[in-house]
Amino acid sequence: MGNKITVNITEEILTFVKLFHITKFSENRIGIDNYALFNESHPFELMARVLGLEDKIIEGTEENPLGAEYEKETMDKLIELDSYIVDNLTNIEEILHQFCDVGIKPGKYTCLSYQHIWKYEGE
Repeated sequence: MGNKITVNITEEILTFVKLFHITKFSENRIGIDNYALFNESHPFELMARVLGLEDKIIEGTEENPLGAEYEKETMDKLIELDSYIVDNLTNIEEILHQFCDVGIKPGKYTCLSYQHIWKYEGE
């Protein structure tokens, strides 16, 4: 079924959706910059803090100019979560707007690729 799009929205994703940084690009364009999802210069530090993973910082890297470094397993998790959000950002935004009157909750959302009318399929 190549016409069906599926997005799994987790509690973690919803937590980060609340923190998206909306940018005014011009007088007639606002949106979310993939390279600046959050109003934070070190996004992985923010993500780790929000997820309670601060204890996974590699000691001595807290002051790195590019942000603290984390244990491999933690970094893999943060990168995977960030990549999933960026890869599905348009779909997540569509879901948010289409479900604004009833609310969005964790679970599987699907739509047909040629319609983009989303349905909640459940957890």
